[in-house]
Amino acid sequence: DLAAAGFPVAAANATVAVKPIRGEVIINRTNAPWESQQVQEPCILPNPKNPDHLVMFYSGVPATNRNLCFIGKAWALKSDPFLWHQDELNPVFSPGKQGWDSGSIRLDAVLYLPEEDAYYIYYSGTTASVQDRIGLAICPAGADGYSGITPAAIRRVGTQPVLAPDPAAPFFEEMASQSAVWREWDAQA
Repeated sequence: DLAAAGFPVAAANATVAVKPIRGEVIINRTNAPWESQQVQEPCILPNPKNPDHLVMFYSGVPATNRNLCFIGKAWALKSDPFLWHQDELNPVFSPGKQGWDSGSIRLDAVLYLPEEDAYYIYYSGTTASVQDRIGLAICPAGADGYSGITPAAIRRVGTQPVLAPDPAAPFFEEMASQSAVWREWDAQA
């Protein structure tokens, strides 16, 4: 018996105040054709230049071509993280004109590197319709941490993915996608 052992036990019918969950749309996919089918994979970071703001990178899929995907940006106040402002110039990152990610891309993870004052944007890409390679693009954070995130400022790293499947034995891989990337600070460095 838990009560006899000294553990607090609540009555099964005890009234507990439950705080309601706030559920609402924060990125409206109907705002633009490039995201009209769905929005997905949001990555939210504190704005490195404005401690009162948040920055979101997210993927959008158009209803006219469900195999295509783009990346957009939005911002919100930390004090009101349910009111996001989608950028009117979205999308900010699109499939390549040629190469391994020219079919479609999808956002995976975003890091801000203070020593480079830049966002590292990890994304999955393909020449077909299923993203099967992982790439990296870098964007300087700019003066305010937000307005400089533009198609002209975002640069792909190299002409090849940073991680691709290894089809040879013993791996027999067919796909690499949906990366989760984080940094571990090395205090000794």
